Amino acid sequence: MHDGLRLLLNLRERVIAAVKNGAPSGEAAERFGVGVASAIRWHARFRAEGAIAAKPMGGDRHSHRVKAQTALVLQAYKARLQVYLREVRKLDGSNYRILQTITYDRS
Repeated sequence: MHDGLRLLLNLRERVIAAVKNGAPSGEAAERFGVGVASAIRWHARFRAEGAIAAKPMGGDRHSHRVKAQTALVLQAYKARLQVYLREVRKLDGSNYRILQTITYDRS
């Protein structure tokens, strides 16, 4: 484990332990130099899930919406190889918000 991650995990453990032992979240946050909201969030997650480590960050959160429209996009692409996004949007106006996230890379 990276030293920075070890230190952050140790900090979370100390903040959670302080709140668990009766210190108000604001006091624990001030004592350890973290935000009050972070102390509250860390302790709430510990109570709910028993987890101290941070949740995974990043990753793809949007492709499932585009994949749901695969047939529509492929239909437009096969009809005209030089299809533009605005033309795909016109095919199905009800899915406008989903389709506006689509981008093409045809290099």
